[in-house]
Amino acid sequence: MSRPRSRAMVALVLTLTATSHFFNLRCFVRPGARYTTHPAGRSHVRYAFPGGESVAAAIATGFEAVENFNKMGQSADLIQKWSSVMPGAELKLEVDKSTDDNIVLKHVEKLCEEIALAVDNNKTISVLGISSQRQANLGTRVVDDTPFQKLMTKVLAVNRSGCTAVHAEPGMGKSIASLRALPAGRVSKNYTVLLDGGFRAEMMRFFRVSSFELVVSVARMVFPALTQAGVSMNMIFDNGVEDDEDFHKSRAEWIFLLKAAYESRSLSNEDW
Repeated sequence: MSRPRSRAMVALVLTLTATSHFFNLRCFVRPGARYTTHPAGRSHVRYAFPGGESVAAAIATGFEAVENFNKMGQSADLIQKWSSVMPGAELKLEVDKSTDDNIVLKHVEKLCEEIALAVDNNKTISVLGISSQRQANLGTRVVDDTPFQKLMTKVLAVNRSGCTAVHAEPGMGKSIASLRALPAGRVSKNYTVLLDGGFRAEMMRFFRVSSFELVVSVARMVFPALTQAGVSMNMIFDNGVEDDEDFHKSRAEWIFLLKAAYESRSLSNEDW
């Protein structure tokens, strides 16, 4: 199966509690690309780009995808299925081997091959970092069509390159809502991964490296390699700030990922 090349290749989404402190990254977040839920439960979305009709069509398709996909199984079953998509832990780059360019290149090639193969096999949604206990808890507390689920559906359906920060009040159920909205990511990208847990730990898990210091060097090669393979990706960070006590130390790495997401575009100047 051939993968059509998307113009916007990598998009990052953060789900944050309303009280979470985040870096001042306005230089990398396009105006209008911040999404919030109102206290009354209504979702508010501001779009930072033209094409209202195409946006509305994408959102409608996103809601249809979420509704149809979530009818196929219980939440716990879907989480277990999505958790098995990413490559196994044997793909781990050790620090003592990171100075060998050939070993690093082979690591990147293998990781990208596994992701591209998953896309070819229609395994386009992946979840990382959710423990078995957390999977069980999430599976027993499913409430669909919440305001936050609708908000995440809209965000993922029209997601572009760069970064989107999605804020919610504590207790809104953003984790399960984000999980239930994942099928909408198929509208904007051909691969969607949700990373549940601390930012540093989940970056190491996704890029399959043994040290956070290796994340940037590997990501610098992975993003363009995925672009060349025709893989476009939504990367969602849930609890990335709240569950990472050292998140404030990761400013440089986070800024790099944002810049890489903006730069991971095809050479076309067209927006859609």
